[in-house]
Amino acid sequence: MAVGRISGPLLKDNLLRNGVNLAFETSLLYLDVVDSRVGINTALPAYDLDVNGTTRSTNLYATTQAQLGTFTINGNTISSSNSTINLTPNGSNATVLSALVNVGNLSLTGNILSSTNTNGNITLQANGTGAINLNSNVLITGNLHATGTITADGNIQLGAATSDTITFTGEVNSNILPSVTNTYNLGSSSLQWNNIWVQTANATNFNVTNFTTPSLSTTGSPNLTISGNTIASSGTNADINFTTTGTGGVVFGNFRFYNNAITNTVANSITQFTEPTYSFSAYIAPAGIPATLVTGVISGTTLTFASSSGATVAAGMLLSGGTVAAGTYIVSGSGLSWTVNQSQTATVTTATSIIMTVTSVVSGTLTKGVYITSGTTTNTVITAALDTNSALTGGGGIGTYLVSISQTVGSSGSPVAMTGVGAGYVKIAGTYGLVIPVGNTAARPAIAYEEAGMIRFNTDLGLVEVYNGTTWTSVAGTSVGVTSATAQDIGVETALALG
Repeated sequence: MAVGRISGPLLKDNLLRNGVNLAFETSLLYLDVVDSRVGINTALPAYDLDVNGTTRSTNLYATTQAQLGTFTINGNTISSSNSTINLTPNGSNATVLSALVNVGNLSLTGNILSSTNTNGNITLQANGTGAINLNSNVLITGNLHATGTITADGNIQLGAATSDTITFTGEVNSNILPSVTNTYNLGSSSLQWNNIWVQTANATNFNVTNFTTPSLSTTGSPNLTISGNTIASSGTNADINFTTTGTGGVVFGNFRFYNNAITNTVANSITQFTEPTYSFSAYIAPAGIPATLVTGVISGTTLTFASSSGATVAAGMLLSGGTVAAGTYIVSGSGLSWTVNQSQTATVTTATSIIMTVTSVVSGTLTKGVYITSGTTTNTVITAALDTNSALTGGGGIGTYLVSISQTVGSSGSPVAMTGVGAGYVKIAGTYGLVIPVGNTAARPAIAYEEAGMIRFNTDLGLVEVYNGTTWTSVAGTSVGVTSATAQDIGVETALALG
């Protein structure tokens, strides 16, 4: 259809169409004058401008709202009637959003992803057994918390400065091994660990300022055990060796041991060898212990009872009555025949137990024959253990004992401290001899250091002399002794006399 030019009132009337729609090429251009709509390629326009086909525009402006397929653009809001919105670039190109993007409570701007709700969390959750992979460096400026297992491959660095601290609340469930042996330290001289509890400590070198342990054992066979104040070797007949280098010696208290010499390191001090001593607290029961009536005869040191009247006696009982000497007590025996402490010929009518009760033992073991040298009558000796309580500490401990001399010492309320000395003595073994101090008369010790029993060889007199507490004399006694010159003269005189 060809349309000519129409102008003036006629054009206006024609366009009004008086309620009749105008169609060009059926539906190519359709003017719906009733609903005031224009259709292109459609005779049924549903909108003010309804285009059925592709529209090309240099600029397209929608003042209020635009709808493209399932998308609706209204102001700054893009919505879709579908549940999913896909932004798909061509090929492998990325979708670029240059401004701030908010998705729910998430805000994405530049390279920052944050939550918009106050104190809101951001959760990255993979589907099923899928993992969240971070393929580059991760910097966390806040706290990192993981409720599962943390596995880290490669090198791990905890802290970037000495001011950073690491706290272990859980327990270590594996070995802790250094990457290079004999290289790294655990603690330092200025930052030391307080206490270390281990089952076994193996060390090549062991340097400590203070070392406290109830027991310490070395390895090997035999090994060395230090427990309390005792150093012992576990090997049978094995020596304990203290070895130094060069001219260094081993010092115990004031004694220094080097090679085959023992030296007192304190000038003008006394070097003393003594027999064992024991310390304990005890009291001897007061008088009034019931006596046992007996009938017996002492001949020499043998006590013989004529009848069973002596069957109730025991070692340690004090004998009296008849003609028995004072202080006689039973040493040992059984039945009708016993041994007493001193030889005599006498009759006996009474035997009395002399009981010592030991309330505590400081050191040593109380045994038969131990003398009580402090706090009691001289020569008081333990003759026997009276009950099984005396073995409470392994034998010779607290309990009751029989002693040899009747006396009243102490009481259960105020025990007396006593020291028992055994029958031990000092013995120097060997066959070649013993070298004692040697010097002339002028070299004798000063008066302040003289002590009874001192012995030395006097080179001026040519004899061994001893200090008796007052003066130096020959070991022959009060006589001057015989020197080598005197012995030679005596030999010559004897030869001349005998021809």
